[in-house]
Amino acid sequence: MPNYINPNSAIPMYKQVLNIIKNRIDSGELKPGDKLPPETTLLKEFDVSRITIRSAIMELVEDGTLIRSQGKGTFVAEKKAVYQVNDKVGFTSSCHLIGKVPVTKVLSAEKIYPTQKDMSFFEISETEMIICTKRLRSVDGNPVLI
Repeated sequence: MPNYINPNSAIPMYKQVLNIIKNRIDSGELKPGDKLPPETTLLKEFDVSRITIRSAIMELVEDGTLIRSQGKGTFVAEKKAVYQVNDKVGFTSSCHLIGKVPVTKVLSAEKIYPTQKDMSFFEISETEMIICTKRLRSVDGNPVLI
């Protein structure tokens, strides 16, 4: 994987930065607990905007690869075990089974580029877009999860 950004690539620049950082973690160049270089260093290294760097870092924080600590910096997270849920019954059916009334309200739906987790889960490439929905689930009128 190249360590430079190709502005003419179909892959968004923030995804290219994200992939380089992730590759450094996967290869052991950056280890759990290591501090990520400051944004200013990454800006110069990749020759991209601050928004591009922040978008890459934010996605890596969201998927648990990095951890941000206010006033201290951004660090490589410890690897976590991943468990797959095999929910054969489902939210609605499980509510009905115990005599509860389920309600699902779609809060938003948008096309986005997949995160690293999404690509792995759906077995898709980073150039394929997915639909991300946010739903509010309630039981007997009480919100229980988003």
